[in-house]
Amino acid sequence: MGLFATLPVGFPQLVDAAVGSSAGPMEPRPADLLSLAQRLRQAYAQARSRHYDDLSPGQWRQLPYAYWDGGPEPLPEVEPRLVRRYWREVLRPALTGRPTMASRWLAPLFHTYVGSFRSGDRTFARYAQEFSTQVGMAVGPLASTLRTAHERVGLLQPDRLGPRLAAALLAHRGSIDGWLVELCLAPDFPASPLGRQVLPALLQSPGSTLRLEPAIDKVLAWTALVGEAPARSSLRVPFANGLLLPWVDHRQHAAATIRDKLMATFVPPESYGDPRWVGRAGYQWQGVDHEAVSVVKRWLAGKSLETFVNALKLTADETWEYREKFWMAYHRRGYVDEVWLVLGSEAKERIGYSNLGAVMQCGSLLNDSPGRRSVLLLQLGDLTFVEWSHNGALRAYKTADPKAPKLYRNEYDREELTDDRSMWMHDANAENKNPHLYHRGSDGGTWQKKARDFINSHTGVYLPDREIA
Repeated sequence: MGLFATLPVGFPQLVDAAVGSSAGPMEPRPADLLSLAQRLRQAYAQARSRHYDDLSPGQWRQLPYAYWDGGPEPLPEVEPRLVRRYWREVLRPALTGRPTMASRWLAPLFHTYVGSFRSGDRTFARYAQEFSTQVGMAVGPLASTLRTAHERVGLLQPDRLGPRLAAALLAHRGSIDGWLVELCLAPDFPASPLGRQVLPALLQSPGSTLRLEPAIDKVLAWTALVGEAPARSSLRVPFANGLLLPWVDHRQHAAATIRDKLMATFVPPESYGDPRWVGRAGYQWQGVDHEAVSVVKRWLAGKSLETFVNALKLTADETWEYREKFWMAYHRRGYVDEVWLVLGSEAKERIGYSNLGAVMQCGSLLNDSPGRRSVLLLQLGDLTFVEWSHNGALRAYKTADPKAPKLYRNEYDREELTDDRSMWMHDANAENKNPHLYHRGSDGGTWQKKARDFINSHTGVYLPDREIA
């Protein structure tokens, strides 16, 4: 005899009373699910000898909550006859009767499907198949919404559901909140076991997709909803590779808004941190593809170049626009490997820390009164350049030379950045007294062409006059 044969009159009224004035199509998931599951399992064990005939409607309706919770083994292994009766006798009359009752019985089934999602698990696959079959014949608004969602993304087919949801999310033109509502998913779905299948799939999207700003925004928004910092999760490496490798090709120029979003995501110390610092690079960046790390370093180099130019503007250096054009030309071509900015006290004050940005760091220049000058240290190939502002000069060293300044220090003395034992940057027959270049003849490209030819002779990198002068 089925459960509902003994309740021909009172049960619909009982369900309607339980529904009360609920405005939504689905009741919320119980707050203390573990305690509920333990109580349900105790009730099922006590009712086993009486063939479960004295279980209440609520104990039958909430059975999915005890399917995996409340004990060490799945409920079908502990109470197989109970589970068979639930699927074969109890559910059908509940789901095909009154719409309000059907929605209340579907809620535990769906909450368990989302909250206990187990990819590749046979017991879960059978649960999903039974659930899908029951939804197909159920009545009411929730059943209709679930069927529509299943038609759109195969919501009740667990195999490769994560990639399907990821593709649907990226294709959706509205907000994440709107997308969740359309699929009958709760706001906290991204943090659920099923929701956690989505982020890895998002990160495996084609690079052409992950270069689009709306797609990046959705990945970052979804990550925030998951509630676990990627840098401290199992997705630490895939997250960095997924968002950064699409930008390895120097011809793919990230818009400033995209670059700033990704730098703000990765570079803060509470996240992955600045990869230029050995300690951080050896920890949070460990295992990340070196090409992905190089993308962040390249963007940081560009940020340092922009800040250096800003320093020249704000401290009244007349040659700022020429140096900007020269070094940004090499940066845009992807030839500048690393950059470190060193600021005097007055230069730092005039620029202001707000211009440096939360993810921007720099060194301090000591013993250079009145402190308005700034220095840019650049590595290009196997060369290290020391580029001074104002009346300072441009010097070059072999990076392996012990005399070459080392990047990423906190403090530099003026004397160590004006060493005249630098490389000869003039023509072989020139009669200059010093090996370095002063920024003379900027209008005619004099120093720019000399520096360009020097770089070409040592690295093979050549840029035409129109790009540098």
